[in-house]
Amino acid sequence: IIVFFFGGDSFKVAHLREYLVQCNREGASRMIIAYRSSITSLVRKAVKESESTIKVELFH
Repeated sequence: IIVFFFGGDSFKVAHLREYLVQCNREGASRMIIAYRSSITSLVRKAVKESESTIKVELFH
């Protein structure tokens, strides 16, 4: 499970797109794109639904 956590005006869409492609190549089974306000609940939900490792990437 990959959790993308981002917010702010300086967020780079190209950077995220590049990272999504990389994760897809590495066989990420699921990707969650979340805004700052909802990251905690999404992570909790992801933990309950899967035993997979959760990787959190911060984009500011």
